[in-house]
Amino acid sequence: MQKKETKKTKEKNPPIWAKLSSSIAYYLRRCDLDYSNEELLEDYLEFAYADSEIEGNITYLNKQTKEWVEIDKPLQDRIKTTFIERIEKMREKYNRPYDPKEKEHEEEEKKVYTNNVIEFRKRN
Repeated sequence: MQKKETKKTKEKNPPIWAKLSSSIAYYLRRCDLDYSNEELLEDYLEFAYADSEIEGNITYLNKQTKEWVEIDKPLQDRIKTTFIERIEKMREKYNRPYDPKEKEHEEEEKKVYTNNVIEFRKRN
């Protein structure tokens, strides 16, 4: 098993932010807006990042240098807020507000069929 080499990010706008931002943009081009913001955020975090050995941090694989970059809490918060803001802008742009699918299923189940009679007629 290879040991991960990690770099820490502590700057306000670190050089890795461009990579993280483009990672968000890449994911949003392919995501399904039928899910809630929280569900999409959770899926994105699983898609783009790995768990870190340091509790509370996540790691990102820089594809150019093949190095694991340690992402601390402030940068994680920035990633989350930026992701949610971009999702909301996409929903406005494409006029696709989030409608929970569970409500649709409940309405379908509540339909009551009172007349279950099939009528057969002779053709002339």
